[in-house]
Amino acid sequence: MVTEHVFIKVKPENIGDFIAAMEEGQSILRSAYGAREIAFHRGVESDNLFMLLIEWNQIEDHNAFTKTADFGKFGGLVGQYFQEKPSIQHFTRL
Repeated sequence: MVTEHVFIKVKPENIGDFIAAMEEGQSILRSAYGAREIAFHRGVESDNLFMLLIEWNQIEDHNAFTKTADFGKFGGLVGQYFQEKPSIQHFTRL
């Protein structure tokens, strides 16, 4: 299992729109092959910072998802609200 951590800074004036778009976006992610669990968090100290956690069966499932139309749809929904390019890291449990 691989956990993807995505840190997303959102333009402050678009926080509400981003949260609404992520509701639909999470449905897209949940339907992706190999996606096991999705969690979406908002920063306490920085309310325009969000963390998306996605547990994948394996890194190859994530890589395959990035080549699908659903990945493009997800990016089209939420990408317009990014203040900067998200930071993405993958982790495995020890």
